[in-house]
Amino acid sequence: MIKDAAFNLLFERSHMPGAVLLMFFAIFAFIIFLTIHISKRTREINSFLESSGEIRLKAVHANFFGRDSLSRNQARGNGILAILNETLYFEMYMPRRTLEIPLGMIRDVERATSFLGKSKMQPLLVVHFMNEYGHDETAAWLVSNLSVWEEALKQALSKGRRSL
Repeated sequence: MIKDAAFNLLFERSHMPGAVLLMFFAIFAFIIFLTIHISKRTREINSFLESSGEIRLKAVHANFFGRDSLSRNQARGNGILAILNETLYFEMYMPRRTLEIPLGMIRDVERATSFLGKSKMQPLLVVHFMNEYGHDETAAWLVSNLSVWEEALKQALSKGRRSL
């Protein structure tokens, strides 16, 4: 009975403009919240990266497609991907997740059009590496300037192999 009254109150024709306006403002407030949160997270991550040493390459809006060792239903998300002196570092904006891959653990770099059944119809940066448990693993990102990322990681890979 109460549900019916609430439904009628919100969706009766005479109340429809108010409900639409309320929905518009709720969506607008959510978009502003996300924008502020992502801007704050970007500053936090950049501050951390700058204090971590030399940043060789950085993508501020890298789209993470996941790790093959985790479930197929893992969340995909945007964040900052960077090549530091000895690490490929990724930190997602929301939720707070990080992935650090020592450059010496990277086995190969390639392109793919999809990863874990997900695609954006653009080539992805796919990194094959040895994880912290000594198992082969793969992660993928959508980045702008893909060829620059491939070249930078392949250079780091060849330097790592020469020092072994």
